[in-house]
Amino acid sequence: MADQINTLEELAAATGVEAVAEETIVREPVRDELGRAYATGKRKDAVARVWIKPGSGKVSVNGKELNAYFARPVLQMILRQPFQVAGVEDQFDVYATVKGGGLSGQAGAVKHGISKALQLYDPSLRGALKAAGFLTRDSRVVERKQVGRRKARRSFQFSTREAYGPRFWKRPQHSAAFFFCAHRQSPAMSAAGRGRKKTARMDGFLLWDQSHLSCLFKSGRPHRYLDWSAFFISAAAFFRWRIRRISLRRRYSRGPEN
Repeated sequence: MADQINTLEELAAATGVEAVAEETIVREPVRDELGRAYATGKRKDAVARVWIKPGSGKVSVNGKELNAYFARPVLQMILRQPFQVAGVEDQFDVYATVKGGGLSGQAGAVKHGISKALQLYDPSLRGALKAAGFLTRDSRVVERKQVGRRKARRSFQFSTREAYGPRFWKRPQHSAAFFFCAHRQSPAMSAAGRGRKKTARMDGFLLWDQSHLSCLFKSGRPHRYLDWSAFFISAAAFFRWRIRRISLRRRYSRGPEN
């Protein structure tokens, strides 16, 4: 029975291929002439510039202390997480400037910058910070509003009565411009000189204000292709609105009942 191979060295000896030793990357500390490490952090729309140096644990953000700028304890906890994971609490002073976004995004940007600055100042801390995911830029952002929706995923309120849009029945769109009468043009309108300019005869009905006729056609074709469904729905909406106005006017004009 052949011998079982358990290690790479045994496999290399059996196949005659020399084992290649893994190259270890040696990272050097990156510091400026003042002994500080600098890094840029980002989160959502916020961008933070962070400098760290050995100290007593003071944190300054945009010229203010940590408790003054980030008043919420949750945001303060977010900024302290890199130091806790690396085990260097109260050993570094932080000076940061941040702009853009809200307080939550700015706290995440400063945290990202502190993590990157720590691993630049002391490369031995990179393993713990990378394992915690603090060196990765969080790419989650707010999704844009989509066309035809109230928000990115939120749809408009649905109602089976609103067949022609959510606002069609609330206020008739043709209340003032949609006016039709009996078969022929009235003598009063002819006498006023409005006959041929602002009226158009259409199969026994007169439509006033010809500029609003486009909603009744399909792509502006001749009148024989009139969209009668839109015509009667608009007319019904107009009369429904008119009757309601009359009923409300009668109701509130009676006065107090004796």
